[in-house]
Amino acid sequence: LTKIPGIGKKTAQRLILELKDKAANYYHQEVGTGPAAVFSGPDPIFRDAFNGLLSLGYSSEEVTPLLVNGREILGEESPAEDLIRFVLKEIARARR
Repeated sequence: LTKIPGIGKKTAQRLILELKDKAANYYHQEVGTGPAAVFSGPDPIFRDAFNGLLSLGYSSEEVTPLLVNGREILGEESPAEDLIRFVLKEIARARR
């Protein structure tokens, strides 16, 4: 996360701590239907990245296709942190 412009070491650490707590809360909530239901799937890495991005305020419609694309590019074994970083970079690139 620290390689993203404007994110220093302290901010990255704070984000990770906040994401851990929020991801745990999302995991225990009722899922529902539609695109938001993706995070309930069997892939814990995808689910963690998805939950982390939702807790940062991004919509499921915005992040789901980027996460799928990130999985294809980075590979199935890439950690959730790499997927989150990939999606944040793609969102920043699209907003330029």
